[in-house]
Formats: sequence, structure tokens, C-alpha cells
Amino acid sequence: MVGTYRDDNAWIDEYLDSLMHARFKSMDSATLTPFNECEFNPLYSREWLAWFDEIIIATEKQDADLKNLSEAMGPSALRAQLFFVLLDLKHARKNARERLRVANFFKNLLFVQAKEDAFVLHGKNVIHSPAQVSEILEKTRFQSPSPGLAKNLGRLYSSALHLANGLYSDIYTDYGVEVYGAYDASEKFGGKEKAILLVKDFYDLRQPDVWPQTCSMPCNQLRIYAVYKGIRFWTEIISCHFYYDGNPAQALTHWAVEADGKPVNEKGLAALNAVLETQAVEQWKRLTSLGFEEMKQKGLEQRCRGFKKLRETLKLDWRPSEAMRAAVKNKAFEPEKYFCVPEGEEEKRKYWRKLVDPRLDFYPK
Repeated sequence: MVGTYRDDNAWIDEYLDSLMHARFKSMDSATLTPFNECEFNPLYSREWLAWFDEIIIATEKQDADLKNLSEAMGPSALRAQLFFVLLDLKHARKNARERLRVANFFKNLLFVQAKEDAFVLHGKNVIHSPAQVSEILEKTRFQSPSPGLAKNLGRLYSSALHLANGLYSDIYTDYGVEVYGAYDASEKFGGKEKAILLVKDFYDLRQPDVWPQTCSMPCNQLRIYAVYKGIRFWTEIISCHFYYDGNPAQALTHWAVEADGKPVNEKGLAALNAVLETQAVEQWKRLTSLGFEEMKQKGLEQRCRGFKKLRETLKLDWRPSEAMRAAVKNKAFEPEKYFCVPEGEEEKRKYWRKLVDPRLDFYPK
């Protein structure tokens, strides 16, 4: 039965290894806007867990297909939301059996989807099989880059990323963006050199149920394909955090962009980027101009929105419960109430690892 307690939880150490590496290398919660997980999520942890438990119960009662459920969320969202829910479980003082039940539910979904390196310990975010990669390489209308194209492609990614940040806030962007790869593209594009393929996905850019203004977005899904030679690539547990060893602009050999599945040429690329840049600025202003109470209610919608497809697959309403809305109303952020973090990087790392580990009865102060 999905999500039930089991003794084989060695995967947790792999997850924590990857999470702690990312948290102390590229993620600084203090910089997140307009709130972070230490400020907002503790206000409604019990109510969130009750809402999430509906998912596990419905999955078990319906004997739901894990593949369908897994595909309703990307791997980065599963990894990030597992982190958030593990903190919720500790805030709510749930026991180890309950913590592991929830943790294993996320793990089971992730293991169905990830083809290798499920927790990105080795820098790869891989959900496409070799056959699927071959199909992408054969059927996609790749083009050779003209001078300046690589820069424009980078601007397009940056614009779409900023737009996703505005839609989901900094904290929940894990749902709106995925960077897949690196995949081996040597057979088609490598020649005597190794070639790699990256697939950069943005999805659910139109959200009339949370942001009615996004109905005018030029596309709902944006996909960027990029083939490189002569560089190394690796990503972290949240795939929008990635790195190159080498110059990607010089290494780009082939590219393609699709908006809602339709190819975009170089002229269309410039036009699309201009619109997305404007939309990203407007959406960020829209988010940050909210009053405190309205912002908290919108934050609930942003977090729940990432589970919409999964909840609807199980015939559940995706929207925040009234209990969640009431829990955050007229409440101030009090992060120091929940996290008394010691000084020193190594001590902080140990503290956070124990705090997130669902096997340990270690709680916020």
C-alpha cells in the first residue's frame, strides 16, 4: 500500500546529502521574497498536513496509478515539497511513523518518474528514457545558432524564470520550472566530441484560477532545447539551480524552442522574449504589491496550485482549505519561534539535517 511505514529508509540519507549540499551552496532562505519556509509554512503546518493526508488516503482507496500521479508534478517539485512537508511534520510534532508514511509517499512518486540519480547526488535531472531522448533528437526541429543567438536564448530562459518566480513566489518556483539532463546527444550531434542535450521546461504560465491577468500570456508551456559541446553541466536537487563548467554561449551547437508544442523561429524568439520580459516585470509587481494579509492568502494558493493536477487526478479540490486560510489570518511571521539555529556553517548543517530527517525526534525549539 502506498505511503505505509516501512523499515527500509536508507534513501533518506541520499536525499539529505543532496538537500544539505544544495541548501548550503546555492539556497539562502533569507533572500527569498516575499516570504520563506521558516516564516510562512509554520503558521498552518497542521492544516496543511490534514489537506495533504487527503491525497494519501485517496491514493490508497482508489488504488491510483502512481505513474499518473507522479507525472502530475515534476521531480524538482516532488523533492522541494518533500522538504517543506518534512518541516511541517516536525512543526506539528507528528510521530516518526506518520513522518515516514508521508515521506515514503513522495519517494514512491519520485522513484516512478526519475530514470536515474533520483536525488541528484550526481548532478543529473533525468526523467526521459534513452528511447525518449532519441525521439527528441530525431523529431525536434533543431537549428544552428546565428551570432548572438545564444545570448537571446539565455535571455528567454531568464525572462521565463523571473515570470515563474512571480507566479509562484521565490519559495514555490520548484513547480513551474524544470531543467532536464544532461542527456547524451553525441550520436546525432557529437561527431568526434561529446555532445549533451538540455531540456528547459516552463509550464502552467497561464493561471486564471490564481492570477486572472495571466490569461494573456503568449503561451502556457515553453520548452527550450539546447545542445552543447565541450562543456560540463550539473544541476542540484531543485533543477533551476544549475551550473556549467565552460562557456555555454560558445559551446552551443544547436537549439530549438517550442511554445505550446509549436516551433518558434529566431524572429519569433525575439518577439516572445520581449513579451515575457514585460509579463515577468508586471507579474512581480503584482505579487509584491499585495498587502500582508492578502499576500498570505495568495501564498496558500501558490503552494496548493502546484498540487492541482495531482489532486484533480484523485478527484479532490486543489484549493486551500478554509482551515488553512483561517490558520494564517491575522498571524505575524515568527521564524525565530521555530528555528533556533546554531552559529557556524557545520553546526548549521548538522542542525538542519536533524531537523529535516523524518526518522529523528528532533524538533524546532
